[in-house]
Amino acid sequence: MNSSASLINLGKTPQRRTRRDEAHDRILRGILEGEFLPRERLVPSRLAEQLGTSRTPVREALQQLEVEGYVTADNGRAVLVKDHSAKEVQEFYELREALECGAIELVCERISDERLQEARRCHEEMTEAAREGDFDRVLELNAIFHMELIYGEARNERLRSMIRSLRNRFLEKRLIKVSMIEDWEKKMGQHERLLEALEKRDRSLAREVVRSHFATALEVQKRWAH
Repeated sequence: MNSSASLINLGKTPQRRTRRDEAHDRILRGILEGEFLPRERLVPSRLAEQLGTSRTPVREALQQLEVEGYVTADNGRAVLVKDHSAKEVQEFYELREALECGAIELVCERISDERLQEARRCHEEMTEAAREGDFDRVLELNAIFHMELIYGEARNERLRSMIRSLRNRFLEKRLIKVSMIEDWEKKMGQHERLLEALEKRDRSLAREVVRSHFATALEVQKRWAH
């Protein structure tokens, strides 16, 4: 098995999925990737036809997405993709920064040398993909780098789950891709600095790198979200 395949499969376990789960994930992916835009109306009958399923799992999926904060229902119960205000975005980024800075300190204490080596291989593969212009692959590896190889080593699943939820909500794939294309060398440099901080077990430097990463991400969000 090549290193790419092993990285992709990291931390995944097979589980039974319902039609509601499948509809939820497909609609959510459409929101995160920009297929469904802010304030766009999501019509259950149309979605059901697109997904090749009945309306019931689609309605249930939309209800779950409303609970998660990705869509809203207006007074007439029309379902719209949620459009976050600048204040909401700022607040969520502040929350993410607090969580991830705390998490990276735990990672500094707990990450194994073996996992650091895996993270460095992932970083090297990501850098190569960026040089080749394969930014879909970069995004795939970026998620693995942060959520599996780095924050997984905080060894606090509740904390990682909270971070993942916030990252999914405000780091839409289309915005990450724009950011990567615009300045991928800077992003890869931040990853390199983070790895160096972790290898040195330097908690202060690791926090500084995370904050720098956030400053860049928030600027992209503000430029492109509206």
